[in-house]
Amino acid sequence: MFRPGGHPMKPLCERLVNLKIPMGFIYGDDDFFETRGAVYIADRVKQPVIISMLPNSGHHLYWDNPKQLGREILNIIHLLNNPV
Repeated sequence: MFRPGGHPMKPLCERLVNLKIPMGFIYGDDDFFETRGAVYIADRVKQPVIISMLPNSGHHLYWDNPKQLGREILNIIHLLNNPV
């Protein structure tokens, strides 16, 4: 649900901070969403958070750059399961 002006009533970023699992966020380099929500979460959780920017992509990563998206998902899974 949204408030007038398109603002969410229960923003996802405020709910995701309660998860106790590693998280990965992938944005397109031409996405209309900003990384602000992912940064908000990363600053407030103890678990690892990876924020990735996919080149040549807008908001619909699966459509704009499906092969690179698949590679990036696998990369994030690998990084989260094998911390440095």
